[in-house]
Amino acid sequence: MDTVDNFSFNLHDETREQLTELQVKLKDAVDTLVASFASEFEEDVQRNVLEMGRLLQRCNVSGSGGRSMEQMEADCENCLRPLMDYFELVLSAQANACEKTVLKRLLKELWKITMQNTEKFVVLPGVLDAKLAPAMGLTTPRGTASSKLIGGAQSLFSHVGHNVSASKLLQDFAGDSSTTNRGLTPYQCELLSSCLETIQVYFYAGGRGLKRSFLERSPELHNLQQALSLYSQSTDTLLKDFITSEVFAMEAISPDDACGYLNVQVEVFKHPGTGEYKVIVKVLSASDLGGVHISGVFRPFVEVYLFGPLLADRKRRFTTKSRSGTISPLFNETFVFYLSNRSDPEWYELQFIVKDYCFGRTDRLVSTSVLTLSQALDLGGSAPVRLPLTRRQTQLEAGWTVLRILSQRIATDEVAREFVRVKTDCCCYCTSVNAEDAYVTPSLSHSQLDAVSS
Repeated sequence: MDTVDNFSFNLHDETREQLTELQVKLKDAVDTLVASFASEFEEDVQRNVLEMGRLLQRCNVSGSGGRSMEQMEADCENCLRPLMDYFELVLSAQANACEKTVLKRLLKELWKITMQNTEKFVVLPGVLDAKLAPAMGLTTPRGTASSKLIGGAQSLFSHVGHNVSASKLLQDFAGDSSTTNRGLTPYQCELLSSCLETIQVYFYAGGRGLKRSFLERSPELHNLQQALSLYSQSTDTLLKDFITSEVFAMEAISPDDACGYLNVQVEVFKHPGTGEYKVIVKVLSASDLGGVHISGVFRPFVEVYLFGPLLADRKRRFTTKSRSGTISPLFNETFVFYLSNRSDPEWYELQFIVKDYCFGRTDRLVSTSVLTLSQALDLGGSAPVRLPLTRRQTQLEAGWTVLRILSQRIATDEVAREFVRVKTDCCCYCTSVNAEDAYVTPSLSHSQLDAVSS
């Protein structure tokens, strides 16, 4: 669409403004229609992305020699075939039916849908918990395999009058979607990166498709690449990143959200000889736990978890004794955690979970809160801290990314398994209270750090 500034004849200013306004409205209307039209393809894209994930899981390196470039090209072609066949089938028809500008808008929407679903179903298939809702300059790739895929793409966007033949679509994804829930190996991450390069070149189509700048700078691709880069990081590194980058949103807690308060005292000491840290946590009392609906005998107790790196061989959990028949129980119990001399207290957080003891069945989660050791150090540990307890929590998307990656290590990593279990338990509880609430990690806000009781 040409702008009104490109017209060769002069227009009155008022007429020019009216035409410009109409042009903006037309562009917005076309974008809305294209987005609505593209959404009809999302289910099929999801199915083919899932199939790509299943094929990717079957690609493994046998022996110590790794795979040659030719083998990687063959694996890349095999993984991409379902998705590329689908694109050829759809876009060959749309290339003849759509005006070129509309076609490019459709390509942008398909690109976004493809990247989002690849991240969602292949890289980060979601936390493995049955209670959670489902679905939790570029260089041309080398080799003849990629050339076969890209050659058809370039002809699609030439906008000539003939149809491009499409290969037979692979069998629809069915049944065992759990295969995409396994973590990706380093080779599979490298292979997926190669697949993403091929998809980019496909949508670029030798200059006839989307611009390189749009593809390279798209937030969907950036998020996907960022998630892939985290796969090579250790559990300790991911935990440290999770805690140090966490942003808390506890500035305002409405009466509907409040589940009482927990009074604790936390002190951190460094041994002058060994350099190890001792974290002394004293759970004093809770108050106003009547913010939750209590039925029958209420026996509250508190679980205290220490989360962070370098804790695989150390005590990470303590539990107070339960107290009966009160919504303001007194505990006065002290626990001691030990940190390595290679640790930094700013890498750690304490998670407090108030539960209702239930004999013969699972204890009921009542409320939860978090205190980072950096906050405890700021307070000096000289006085108790009044932590707000809540069932409404907030968490950045970056935190969800780390949690999903760790969830794929629960079969072999005890630290990851415990961390994911605790965080997802809080998530399940919050969503059961309000289906619109997202996963949350509550903590003290800056204003609440000053609210220290005597």
